Amino acid sequence: MAGLGTGLAPFRAFVQYRAWQKSQGVDIGSVLLYMGSRHQREEYLYGEEWEAYQAAGIVTLLGRAFSRDQPEKIYIQDRMRQSLDDIIEAYIKEGGAFYLCGPTWPVPDVTEVLQEAIVEEGKRRGVKMDGAKKIEELKEGLRYVLEGMSNPASTGDVFFRCERSALLTGCFQFIEVGARAIGGVVGLAVIFGEGVYVLCLFFCFWMLGYPMLYCV
Repeated sequence: MAGLGTGLAPFRAFVQYRAWQKSQGVDIGSVLLYMGSRHQREEYLYGEEWEAYQAAGIVTLLGRAFSRDQPEKIYIQDRMRQSLDDIIEAYIKEGGAFYLCGPTWPVPDVTEVLQEAIVEEGKRRGVKMDGAKKIEELKEGLRYVLEGMSNPASTGDVFFRCERSALLTGCFQFIEVGARAIGGVVGLAVIFGEGVYVLCLFFCFWMLGYPMLYCV
């Protein structure tokens, strides 16, 4: 598992479930948890909880990457490379699954490390592996699952475009329905005379209240 920033939160449930399984005597296998943020002091989310799970033997490996706590920036993919043997054992040999949650920008780097692990494991067996192809197979088998969050700015832009489009559509609908209603009133006035005109005009404005909702 790899959680970046608040993307770490869903994995609490994963680990809690593994803790419950272990309490029931179930063999839970290896649990690798990587986390990435800028500063440990400010962003070590659930830190004491993870350490307690590691001490209890539920979390096998805790890979912490705090990119701004030292002169050389360290990211989550760096921690993964440092523990490549553990990834090979848990992910490939034990048939595990890898979950990544958080911003989308680290996805290519994390994927590259997993490909390296696949190729390295194949090399040790004397088999040439296509890391990219194998990753796609793992995705299909739900053994590589990505839950990425878009940039908030771009998300806001998309929302604004959708909102503006909906408003324009509502305005056009209002104009169309209004034109038809007024045309109907004029036609009835011509056919039935002025006596029906006032009643039809009142009915017309009452109907126009509905298309106005599209503009809200």
